[in-house]
Amino acid sequence: QFLVFRLLVLNEDNPAGAARDAEGKLILIRPDDAKGFHEKIGRNTGYIIHPEETMADNFVYLITAKKDLPNPEIVQRLGALLRPDRD
Repeated sequence: QFLVFRLLVLNEDNPAGAARDAEGKLILIRPDDAKGFHEKIGRNTGYIIHPEETMADNFVYLITAKKDLPNPEIVQRLGALLRPDRD
């Protein structure tokens, strides 16, 4: 109720530095407003705060062969990385 999740925008000229607005404040955006965010992490899980937990959920879906995922390609790519000798 008190936590509002936002992503920190990085400075394109210096990826190690955070982007700031005209007043010098950090630029924070909602995940839905971040270009390519959900294309990269998918929508298989609602837990998007920690990348490790997002991947852990997708790993569980791979091991349990969960069906009807919004982004099954993420689980398929994970499987291909973990089992490069299999199709």
